[in-house]
Amino acid sequence: MIPSITYDNIIRKIKSTLATQAELSQKLFFNATSIRGADIFNSNTGLESEPLWTSNVFVVFEMLEDDNGKNVVLHEQDDSISSISSFKFNLKIYGDECHNVSQKILMRFKTEEVALDLRNSGIFIDSISFPTCINEFINNTLWARCDMSLNIQVRFNINPVDTTPYADGISGITIDEFSKIKNNS
Repeated sequence: MIPSITYDNIIRKIKSTLATQAELSQKLFFNATSIRGADIFNSNTGLESEPLWTSNVFVVFEMLEDDNGKNVVLHEQDDSISSISSFKFNLKIYGDECHNVSQKILMRFKTEEVALDLRNSGIFIDSISFPTCINEFINNTLWARCDMSLNIQVRFNINPVDTTPYADGISGITIDEFSKIKNNS
């Protein structure tokens, strides 16, 4: 059976794998959905005593749901419900060495070792894009930047909600109570 994973564990596992394959500290990977703006690494990273320079490399990522036609919902034999869902990790890699780091990520995420490690956690690599390199001004400094995306599929599994005693699940009226009200009308 395909392993099941949670939303938060997807982020943790991908971030950990990216850091390992890029040969960077996880402290240099920032979730863009929780931190934004030019001061992304000033107050929220614990790196105040070690400012980042263009000679450093850091990665800003965001995980987006990807409705690409591959998403399905399955009713399992044990009455649980599974969802095969697609996600896209957009990566923005900053710093003078961003080109080398993006190539490490690209090549290593195409290896069987990385694919198998992620697969054992319930994450399947659908594709990884080649880096697109541009420059960006942050705090009046020109940073080299490489963008790439990682497309994955995962399996979520939940137990069904028992709604049998309710007519509509919203009103809180049982089926018997609903029948009595209807018959008295």
